[in-house]
Amino acid sequence: MKRLFLILTLCVFTAAGISAGSFLALNSFGKYNLQGDIRSFSMGVSGVALSDNYNTSLANPATATGKDRIYINIGETYSGLSIDYERFTGFDPSSGDFDTPYLNIIFPLPLKGTVLTASYYSPVNSMIELHYANGTEQVEEVHQKNINFAEFGAAYELLPSLSVGAGVLYAFGNERNEYTIIDENYTEETTYNKWKYTYSGIGFHTGAFYRSEIANVGVSYFPAFDITVSRSFNDARIDPETSFTYPAQLTLGFSLTPGEFTLTGEWTSIDWSGIDYNDYDLEKMSRLSFGAEYDLKIPYKRHGNLKTFDIPVRAGFYTQKGFYEDGKEWGLTGGFSLFPFKNVSGARMDVLLSYGQRNALLEDSFQGGIYDYKENFFTFGVSFSATDKWYK
Repeated sequence: MKRLFLILTLCVFTAAGISAGSFLALNSFGKYNLQGDIRSFSMGVSGVALSDNYNTSLANPATATGKDRIYINIGETYSGLSIDYERFTGFDPSSGDFDTPYLNIIFPLPLKGTVLTASYYSPVNSMIELHYANGTEQVEEVHQKNINFAEFGAAYELLPSLSVGAGVLYAFGNERNEYTIIDENYTEETTYNKWKYTYSGIGFHTGAFYRSEIANVGVSYFPAFDITVSRSFNDARIDPETSFTYPAQLTLGFSLTPGEFTLTGEWTSIDWSGIDYNDYDLEKMSRLSFGAEYDLKIPYKRHGNLKTFDIPVRAGFYTQKGFYEDGKEWGLTGGFSLFPFKNVSGARMDVLLSYGQRNALLEDSFQGGIYDYKENFFTFGVSFSATDKWYK
């Protein structure tokens, strides 16, 4: 268990440092990533009302009360991008982006119905490098934005069918905008400018979860909180510090478990339009998600005995509008689980496959004008999870 956890941690956080791709980093507040784990991603991004042996507490801290053993889940996604941007003639790049690493730990206490949780994830993360000619000048740009959440919380089972949870989160991140302009024909000089921003803030995450034999209902809420911004230009600090308000997020969801099926639905709302920072033109965002899971059992014989090989398979769909100016996004999702480590308690590998499209209007703050932007993406994700006993 310990060796597996160390290997997985190294793999995920090594990959987390490799980031390039989404052009939305240049004209918006980074690329807003879907929140949750690989299992909920593959079910159309709907995990706020999931509570069983497979779920994490990333989407809703109250769902952690279903665990009676230490639970560890670690994962990463990778997106391949194809971009069409009307700002540039013949601009049709393809790129990739490691963009949503996460780690979630659920730690049940000896006190019945009480658990502690800890998690890390990155809701805003994007980077782009541009190389182009502007008259006689050769221009190189690098734009990177990210905000990360480290969350520590607890959940308690008030009633056999009702749980509540809450967490304190520390938000941290940075923004880097570098411009290198080379004019060899006239001045033979290089102009280098680097703007850097550092983010930090304290917020909260609350949730509630109601379960029955067939139907579950969950709610997750992030109140708005302030993000402090420290700025520098060419590594020289600029006073004073500024701030902006990270918007509140509300998610409502349900899950049904008829027989071998699990059906989910979810609605999320985040009002990004209230952000007043660096003239970003963002809009209120809402997302509607649906998903399904089926516990596929494949029979086989071993030593004359009939056994079954279990493969949970999943599919889902989500549609989203807002965040970016005139932003629209949709995705088709799917995935499955495998159990490759029989010698590790509760070990499971989840796989995500997703295809979708983002559309937005992006304003060029340097040249002027508003241009259509379209991004087709294919996402692959993988996570590993395991359980371990403590006091039992």
